[in-house]
This record gives sequence, C-alpha cells and structure tokens, in this order.
Amino acid sequence: MKRLKSWADTSTGVVLLLAVLGGGSAPAGPFTPERNLHVRETLLDIYREVREMGFRAHEDFIKREFHFDLDGRRSNREEHVVVLSHREGAGDRMIVQVTLFEDFHGIARPRLACETLEIKSLVAGGDVEITRCDFDDSKLRDWLPAILDGIREEIELLRLVRR
Repeated sequence: MKRLKSWADTSTGVVLLLAVLGGGSAPAGPFTPERNLHVRETLLDIYREVREMGFRAHEDFIKREFHFDLDGRRSNREEHVVVLSHREGAGDRMIVQVTLFEDFHGIARPRLACETLEIKSLVAGGDVEITRCDFDDSKLRDWLPAILDGIREEIELLRLVRR
C-alpha cells in the first residue's frame, strides 16, 4: 500500500506511467488456487469489457477511468478506478488501479488521495497472469466484481447515449 503525500502524487498519468515502466512487480500477498482462479476470471472479464470500449484516436493503449463507491463509506464518497491496457510482447499488460480518498479536515470537498491499490497482470491467449496485487482478500472478493459491474453499467449508459 502506498501513502500519497501531496495532491501532485494523485496524478493518474504519472502514477500509471511509473507503474507501466516497472514500478514493483512482486505480489503483495500469496495466491491460493481458489483465490487466483476467481480473481483471474474477473480480471479477464474486466479486460474484455474495457477492450470493447476501444482505443481513443492516436493512442496505442487503452486507458479508462471510472468513479465508483466501492467501500460504502460516505466520508470518502467515490473511489477512482483506472484500467490501463497496452501491448507487451505476445499479450497485453493490464493495470487496475483504485485510489481511495479521505475528506480534507472534515470538508466533503476537496478530497485527498490517501491510498492507491493496484493489480498488475499480463493477458495472453485468453489467460491472465497476475504479477502484482496490493488488494487483500476481502477487497478482492468485494471490489473486483463491483468494478466489473460498474464498468458494465457505464458501457450500457454509453450505448444509450450514442443511440
């Protein structure tokens, strides 16, 4: 878990660029076969849904940002979720990053980023290899399906808007 020190540290682009360029790759926790299978299946679904959203013009990577309430705490409102995918070798490197916020001196706005959690993986041939995971078991169990559901809801809203 990373503790952010200033608002400048919350820049998604900077954090993701550092992550893509090789910031740490050791798993934060052991993966049991059951835990790994559930997480891998959900990550593969997240990957497919985000890929379906497509590339933006003049970019060779996919970066999608979402705001979901994952932890149910009213004090921090919504969490910021970024899914980044780019080609690497025979597969795609995918990062799912969740930034948690806390109120600044009891004021609802502005909020300060207090923690950033990541799952890094390599997707190739319909399989996912997890290379790093900052999430504990309860967050994996609760948040990954919530992130997937939120992405699917956003895709459906985008389809309705485009009609």
